[in-house]
Amino acid sequence: MTAGRPRVAVTGLGAVTALGQGANLTFARLAEGKCGIGAITELDVEAAQLAVAAEIKGLRVSDVAPAGLAGIYSRADALALLAATEAIEQARASTNDLFLAVGTSGGGVREATPWLMDRAQDPLNPAFAQKLNAYPLHATAARLASYFGNIRRHATFCSACSSSATAIAQAAIWVSTGQCGCAIAGGTESLSLLTLTGFAALGATSQLPCRPFDVARSGMTLGEGAAFLVLESEAHALRRGAEVLAWLDAWSLGAEAHHITQPEPSGVVAARIIGQALQQAGVSAAEVGYYNAHGTGTVPNDSMEANALRAAFGEQAERVLVSSAKGQLGHTLGAAGAVEAVVTVLALQNQVAPPTVGLVTPASDTQLNHVIGSSRSLDCRHALSSSFGFGGLDVVLLLSHVDTRSAQPALCTKRLVITAAIDGVAGLRESSAPADSQAKSKCEARVTSDPLSALDPERSRRFDRLSALASAGVARALLASNAAGLRTGLVLGNALGNTNRLCASLARVRARGPRGMAPAEFPQLVHSSMAGNASIYCSLTGPATTLSDDGLCCGAALEFAGCLIDQGLADVMVAGVVDAMDDGAESIFDPYARLERQPVTPRNGRRTILRQDVSQWFVLEAEDQAQSRNHPAIARVVDARIVSEPWYQYLVEHRPILSTGDLGLVLDGVDAAVLDRVPAIDDWCRSNRVQLVRAAIQPSGNSSAALFKALEMLKSGASSEVLVMSKWGQRIWVAHLLGAESARRFGYPGA
Repeated sequence: MTAGRPRVAVTGLGAVTALGQGANLTFARLAEGKCGIGAITELDVEAAQLAVAAEIKGLRVSDVAPAGLAGIYSRADALALLAATEAIEQARASTNDLFLAVGTSGGGVREATPWLMDRAQDPLNPAFAQKLNAYPLHATAARLASYFGNIRRHATFCSACSSSATAIAQAAIWVSTGQCGCAIAGGTESLSLLTLTGFAALGATSQLPCRPFDVARSGMTLGEGAAFLVLESEAHALRRGAEVLAWLDAWSLGAEAHHITQPEPSGVVAARIIGQALQQAGVSAAEVGYYNAHGTGTVPNDSMEANALRAAFGEQAERVLVSSAKGQLGHTLGAAGAVEAVVTVLALQNQVAPPTVGLVTPASDTQLNHVIGSSRSLDCRHALSSSFGFGGLDVVLLLSHVDTRSAQPALCTKRLVITAAIDGVAGLRESSAPADSQAKSKCEARVTSDPLSALDPERSRRFDRLSALASAGVARALLASNAAGLRTGLVLGNALGNTNRLCASLARVRARGPRGMAPAEFPQLVHSSMAGNASIYCSLTGPATTLSDDGLCCGAALEFAGCLIDQGLADVMVAGVVDAMDDGAESIFDPYARLERQPVTPRNGRRTILRQDVSQWFVLEAEDQAQSRNHPAIARVVDARIVSEPWYQYLVEHRPILSTGDLGLVLDGVDAAVLDRVPAIDDWCRSNRVQLVRAAIQPSGNSSAALFKALEMLKSGASSEVLVMSKWGQRIWVAHLLGAESARRFGYPGA
């Protein structure tokens, strides 16, 4: 089904940065050339061995957090709340039925660091348990959802420095596909001992304020902050009389598949992603007047970005004005994409390009039309904002002036099928070699119970168990789907990250100071490292990111993966979850679960944690593509989404397609008795049910286990249509599947 895509309007902006609280104040000071970089006053500078950063002065979490919640709010939570509130207030948007997407690379690690350094402390001590409550990456989204009330859907992304740009892309997809009328998206990041010591160990930071693109550039300057944008469909904005500040006309995501920290030097992949954004918006390079650069001030990143812009724009690169805000705001990591998207909107609105502070003499390899010294006036209809993350996880946003017209590119809703399902843990002993020798070199997973030994030792020598589980599982999924050579992406769900490795690294920093952080260690501690490592190992060049959504990680990953295929950003998407339930995860998750009141099973007076690795993967693609390459589908996806209470309303609105009497229900965390009490769905209650019993807590793998059970029912013929319901907290992931044979027999309805 093809239709015009609703245009995405930006109707609200919010930002808190080292230059001040407020989006307009931040932009005004940027345009004036003021610098927010200075001496670090609120962290242990001696331990970090850094003299300067773009720190937000005078912020007290207790002044921002709602009454009684200061103990569980992190600094990142507080920054996010300030910025999101400003954006919603400017847009005059109702918080009823909002969707929310958040990007961050560290979340509440700042507050959790003291305990993570010394796990010998009592994990059930209330003070420590409260701080650990802020540690999971998705905690900020949960705080905002609780504060604003009826947030129907929220998701958290970590693609390192492009995290919040990925969140903006997700929100734009929600709006442009009609899943919601209004969404808020952005990112947040606070300075922490982990990031200060980590980037210093890499040799990526400068002792002086950074100098993006300059001949004398010597490294980046870290910063902190938050920014959010309210996005809504054009019709929704016009209907309520909202002021449109700009249009978000395109978003493009892709992976470089090159190196976990170093960019692909030629810039060819980044240029392709820039070109995709231009093509999606129907905008030529000649129509772009301003480029908000990632511009970190490191030699390799600035060189790559200049190469990419020249390759994407050709001779137009000499005309487009280019500037980077990081010489004034520092590199705000997971928040950077949103901060710079806000700057780009205001540049279009004010027709002013801020200067690149610190840039005096461009290096020979970074020659572009830089804004040097003072702001420049613009005559600009379209602008780009680029974000390039660790592992080559790149995002480009194209924003347009409010007075521009849209080409309204077609929105193609594709029929999605699952063409492979792999349990990466159970399958480690069942590997089969690919027929194609080139595919074998990229995706081989040898027969073993150890995921590290299943991989090429040279290409996986720095992998931990999580990255090895991810890479081996994704490799096997690609082999099973025979998807080699297609443009493939990855959405990886994970709840807690590599806690053992993180705890060990921070303990060494406590014992030895900054020298305790090994240069090769830090990149592996970021949540995005799993997706980055797997995309590099398997040579995936489609969109790649890590998504954190507690027990619904797999469901959220599948939903986003399907959206990316619909958007034409990938031919094939691998979606799934990985978790290694080590000592660190257990000791963190126990008090966290207690505070969040998640279901636990008593055992001798103690909670039971499921100590088991999880690595489960599903390959999604468009039905017509699978047919064109004669690859059989396991199941067809009628619908897959996360809904909020009252979840049973979904059942009332979505009746079964088939009337064969063999409908299957897979219930995970859902009380089957509730179905019997809901009017209008009593026919569902006579279905073939499977009630999954949670014997213990498994942070990431609940919805994936339910999906596996549903696919087993379809494959065995026990059911020809299955509804999966996996509940976590007040939200439920619902997947509606048809068996491939049933879909052929009865016809497959459009979405």
